[in-house]
Amino acid sequence: MPQPENREDLVARARELVLAERFEPAIALLREHLAAHPDDGVAWRRLAGALIGFGDDAAAVDAARRAIEANPEEHRHRC
Repeated sequence: MPQPENREDLVARARELVLAERFEPAIALLREHLAAHPDDGVAWRRLAGALIGFGDDAAAVDAARRAIEANPEEHRHRC
């Protein structure tokens, strides 16, 4: 299981997988990480993107909501 200090590496790896349109492994990687670190807003945001690419819009909306809940200040200024 990924360690907290490896979050940036994990998120970067998930991004690489999404860019390569390898959505399922990206989703699995992020879900494993989020099971241990449910407050990681960056990982939730990356998961939302992977789920959109995979075609699971309902789950993507839920992941985006979790990203906002984890980091409300970051998302408040993006509008």
